[in-house]
Amino acid sequence: MKQHEAAEELTKRGFRNDKGEAIGPSLIANWEQGKRSPRDLRMLMELANIYQVSYAWLVCDPGAPQDRQEITLIEKYRDTDERGKRAIQGIADAQPVYEIDRRAKREG
Repeated sequence: MKQHEAAEELTKRGFRNDKGEAIGPSLIANWEQGKRSPRDLRMLMELANIYQVSYAWLVCDPGAPQDRQEITLIEKYRDTDERGKRAIQGIADAQPVYEIDRRAKREG
């Protein structure tokens, strides 16, 4: 999503800048570049919804899930029994090997 689209979405949802004006793309750019920060927690939550990322990821927690799909996978992992967790771990451990094999076949 582009900055102007995010700004339009925030404005449609009733958010305004510090002067009470519509949110502009330059304000979004300033947030992205770390020059300014949104002061309204509700606005941050809406931005997370607009960009379809978690709030924690949006506020730069590098270990936070990046999107709803990842959050759902983590929740399912936590809800499964030990056998299921071992199976999931086996798949996760095998993934890099699979990627290496796939690259080798393409290059070979």
